[in-house]
Amino acid sequence: YQILPKLPFSPGKDLAGVVAAVGTGVTTCKPGDRVAAQIEYGAYAQRCVVSQQSCYLMPETMSFTDGAAMGIAYATAHFAIVERGQYQPGETVLINGAAGGVGIATIEVAKALGATVVASVSNAEKAALAKKHGADHIVRTDVPDLRDAFRDQVYAAVGKRGVDIIVDPVGGNVFDASLRVIAWAGRIIIVGFAEGRIPEIKAGLLLVKNISLIGLQYSAYRD
Repeated sequence: YQILPKLPFSPGKDLAGVVAAVGTGVTTCKPGDRVAAQIEYGAYAQRCVVSQQSCYLMPETMSFTDGAAMGIAYATAHFAIVERGQYQPGETVLINGAAGGVGIATIEVAKALGATVVASVSNAEKAALAKKHGADHIVRTDVPDLRDAFRDQVYAAVGKRGVDIIVDPVGGNVFDASLRVIAWAGRIIIVGFAEGRIPEIKAGLLLVKNISLIGLQYSAYRD
């Protein structure tokens, strides 16, 4: 993300804990409040300073673990589908890396909006997790000849029209395979490259299928 803090620094973007002190003019929380917060880096430190706009009161029933886990994942999911993907009622969403933090959040947000959700995962345990959180269809990526097998699985699930939105935090071979199932006028949201390889796309494919390739770096919206 091209943000280079001065060394040494603590990493981490999401945190939860108890407010120790507040600055002058802060109105969103007070010392002693249980809060979840988002920060560009520093969340793994024992204490950190956060702007009040990025600090949220937590329900008493929510654990600090859940509070620290949900922030950037659910915000990324919402911005990917609604803001960048421009989701329309009745559309189909394919989520790669669907058992990860952003993946699970994106399944839940997409289902809350009424989408049909196709979840791609790499093993049976992850498939069960994606199903538990609401995925309608599962596509496996741990298969021979992924390029063709991925398309065959998606078409078997939702038909040969393909999917309207792809949310991809994986990159690499999974991204390459999923490109083959995007519907006409579909939107592909690039969230990250967990597989390690940043894929390259031939511009002609975007033209022929009238598709949009869209980046999402949520922290810029937060700031």
